Amino acid sequence: MSKSNAQNSKREAIEPKLPKYTYPVSDSITLIGDNKLMATIKMAGYPYELADDDDLYIKYNQFRTYLVSMGKDLAGHLGLWTYLDKREVIVNDEYQFSNNFIQGFSDKYMERFKAGGRYYESSYYITLVYNYSSSNVDDGIKKMQQIITMSEKMCAPFGVSVLSINGYENESANFLSWLINHKELNIPFVEDPLYKVVTSSKRYMGYDIALIRNTNDAQDRYVVSYTVRSFPSKIKAAALDFLLTLPCELTFTQSYIYTRQLTAISKIDGQENKIKSTDAAIDEEYAAINAIKNLVQNAEVFLGDYHGAIAVYGKTAKEAYDNAITVESGFSAAGYMLLRATDEQEEVFTSTLPDAKERPLHSIRSTTTLADQFSLHNFSVGKRTGNPMGDGSAMMPVETQQGGIHYLTTHDSEPDKDVTGEPISGHGLFLGATGAGKTTFQAALTSFCDRFNPMLFGIDYKQSMRLPMMMLGAEYFVFSEGVDCGVNPFQLNEEDFARDEFGVVQEGLAIRVKEKIKQFLYDWVERIAIKSDGTLDDGDSAKIVRAVDAVMEEPREQRRFSYVLQMIVDSPLKNRLREWSAFGDGSRKGRYSWAVDSPENVFDPLMMDRVAFDCTVILKPQPNGGTHPATEVLLAALFFYKDLMKLNPAKKGRWTIFSIEEFWKPANFPLTQVQMQSSLKSGRMEYEMVWLISQQPSDAINCKIFNEINEQTSVRILLPNPNANFEDYKKIGLTRKEFTKLKALSKESRIFLIKKSNTSVFASMDLHGFDEHLPILSGDTYGVKAAEAIIERIGSNNPNDWIPIFLKENTRRKHKREDEHEEA
Repeated sequence: MSKSNAQNSKREAIEPKLPKYTYPVSDSITLIGDNKLMATIKMAGYPYELADDDDLYIKYNQFRTYLVSMGKDLAGHLGLWTYLDKREVIVNDEYQFSNNFIQGFSDKYMERFKAGGRYYESSYYITLVYNYSSSNVDDGIKKMQQIITMSEKMCAPFGVSVLSINGYENESANFLSWLINHKELNIPFVEDPLYKVVTSSKRYMGYDIALIRNTNDAQDRYVVSYTVRSFPSKIKAAALDFLLTLPCELTFTQSYIYTRQLTAISKIDGQENKIKSTDAAIDEEYAAINAIKNLVQNAEVFLGDYHGAIAVYGKTAKEAYDNAITVESGFSAAGYMLLRATDEQEEVFTSTLPDAKERPLHSIRSTTTLADQFSLHNFSVGKRTGNPMGDGSAMMPVETQQGGIHYLTTHDSEPDKDVTGEPISGHGLFLGATGAGKTTFQAALTSFCDRFNPMLFGIDYKQSMRLPMMMLGAEYFVFSEGVDCGVNPFQLNEEDFARDEFGVVQEGLAIRVKEKIKQFLYDWVERIAIKSDGTLDDGDSAKIVRAVDAVMEEPREQRRFSYVLQMIVDSPLKNRLREWSAFGDGSRKGRYSWAVDSPENVFDPLMMDRVAFDCTVILKPQPNGGTHPATEVLLAALFFYKDLMKLNPAKKGRWTIFSIEEFWKPANFPLTQVQMQSSLKSGRMEYEMVWLISQQPSDAINCKIFNEINEQTSVRILLPNPNANFEDYKKIGLTRKEFTKLKALSKESRIFLIKKSNTSVFASMDLHGFDEHLPILSGDTYGVKAAEAIIERIGSNNPNDWIPIFLKENTRRKHKREDEHEEA
C-alpha cells in the first residue's frame, strides 16, 4: 500500500458484515440465518487446450443444461455464488532418500521449482443457497440434499466433489475462510456459529486497495477489487479463459439468483414496451427480445439476477496494482468494462460471500451468460497429495509447456479423495521412438519412487536400464544365447514360501503353493512342446501332466526339464522336446536348453527384492525376421518368479514396479498374455503396478491384447515420435490436437505428453546442467563396464559406496578427454 494510501486507510471489522452462517445441519449443508441452507461443490474442471472441439461443445452444453435444470424446479428459491479461484502453488516439497545419489539428483531437480518461477492452480466452486421459507427445515434439508445429488450427477464430467465435514475438519468453513481471509484456517467442527470462527484477519481499506492482515501470519496480502460494469454485445463461450493464463492470484465471483419464469416474462414484456415507446426502435431489437422470450417460455434458458466481482491479490501493493492492471486489460480486450472499487470496497468484498444482501451493479442475465463466463476449463495439474504410494505425495513434479507444474503419478484416483495406502491401479504405458529420452525419463521417475521403497522387477532391452538399475541397488542379469540362464522352476521349494515369521511351515499354504507351481509347469511345458501350428496332439497334455508330476516327486536338486523327457516314451511329443533338453538326445545338447534346462535354479523369488534381466537375446528380431523360440517360455518363467517374490510375508503391502521393455512381444504369446492380463487386472490388489515400455509404438499399439492393455493402464507417457500415425495413436485415446502436437515434437525436445483418463498435458524433463547425474541416469555400455569394475574392486554393490567413485573417475576421464582435445 502506498504511503498516502496507508495514511488514509481505515480498518474495517469484518465479522458484523458477514451473512449469518450458523451451524452445519449435515456433513455438507450449513444453515444461514433462519430460512436458508448452503452447500458448496468444488470442480476441478477439465483440460481444454488439447480437447476436440466437439468434446468442448458437449461439455459446455452439459453445464448449460445443469444451470437450466436447476431453474426449472428452484427458480425463486435458489441462488448460486460461483467462483473461479486461482491460487499460487508453493513448491516446498522435500523428498528424503537413503540413496545419496538420488538425494542429490532430487535436491538439484527440485531447485527449479523453488527458484524457477511461480506456479498457479485454478479451481471452480459453486455455493448453492436455498431458501426453504415456504417449508420447514427438515423438508429444506431433504430438498437441499436432492440439489446436491443432482449437482454431483450432472457435474460429474467436471471432477465434482462436495465440501463436507471431513473427520473434525469443516471443509465448507475452510472455503469461507479463504474468501474472507485469503487464507484457509483448517476450521474444526465446533459449537460456535460459523460467522464467528471463519474470520482471522483485519482489512485496512485504502483508496482503491486493501491490506489483509491475518492473525499469526507474517505475510500480508494486498487486494484490488472490481465489479463487472458492462458486457460485450455478444458473449462467446469460454469468454474469460484468459484468466487461467494470468500469473497472479485472483478470485472471480459471479452470483446468480434465479428469477421465477412468470416474473422473467413480465420483465421481458416490460423491456419490450420500452423498446416500442422509443422512436429509434429497430426490427433487430424486437427480434432479439422475442427470441429471448420464447427461450424463457420454453424453459430453454432462465433469467436471473446477476452480479460479477473480481479480487486481484499481491504480496506487495505494487504487485497487486500490477496484477490488477493485467486483469483489467484482459477484460477490456474481451469487450468488458470493469469498475475498480474505491469507497465501496467493503460492499464489493461482502458481495462475493454466499447469500450477500448487497450486490453492486447487479443486472438481469440468462443462464447462458453464466455458462459462457464459467467455462470449467482448466490445465492438468495432477494430484499433489492423497496418492496411493508411501506418504501419498505424487511420484514427482514436472514442468508443463504452459510454464505450470504437474504432479505426476501413474495412479489414477479421484483428485480430492485421499487414497493413501490403498491398492489403486498404477499401470502405465510408456511409448517413444529411440532417442526420445525414454530411458532417462524412466530412470528419473523410478528414482523418485525410491523414497517409497518399492520392489523392482524389470525386463530390459539392450541393457538400457542396466546402470540406472544398479544405481537403484538392483541385481542385474544378462541372458546370452547358449549360456544356462539359471532359471529352473522345477526346483522351487513350496515350503520356503509357507514359512511364517518363526520359521514354522504352514502345511496348508505349502500345499497350495506346490499346486500353483505344478499348474504353472503344466502350462509351461505345454508351450515348449507345441507344434509349428501352435497346437498339441491328442493326449499330449495328459502325458505332460504325468511327466511333470513324476519329476516333482524326485529329490529337489535332481529336478530339471530334461527329466520330463525321461518320463515320456518315444513319440513326436518327445522329439519336439529334445531341442529344449540339455541331454535329451544323448549325443547333442538341445539348441534351446540354455533357456529352460538349467541344472540349478539360481534365482530365489523369496530373496528377490530389486532385480532386472536383460532379455535382448530373446527380444531382438531374429535373422529370419521372426521371434526367438525361447521368448515366450523364458519370459513366462520370469513373470512367474515375479509373482512368487510377492509371497514373502515381510514384503506384504509393499509396492512392486514391474517394468517390461518391448512389452508387445510377450503380449503376443498365449501364456505370457495371460500372465500380463492377470497383473493388469488384479495385480493392484497385491500393490503391483505394471509399466509397459516400447521403443516401437506401432508394434506396441497393434499387439494382440492391446485393447485390454489400453483399458487397464491408468496413464500414458508418450514421448516424441516423428513417424507416428494418427490411426495408431487414436487407439489409445489421443485427440487430433494432441496427436498433431506430439508428432511435431523433435526427438531432442525432451517434451512428452501425459495422458490420463480425460486429462492431458505436455510436460518437459530437460536435464540440462545435470552433467553429474546423466552418466548414470542414461548410462551407456562404457559406464556399465566402469561401474562393474569399481564394484569388483571395492567389493561392494551398495550405490552409496561405488557411485561416488564412479562420478569422481568419470569426471577425471572427462577432463582428460577435454585436455587431449585441446592439445590436438
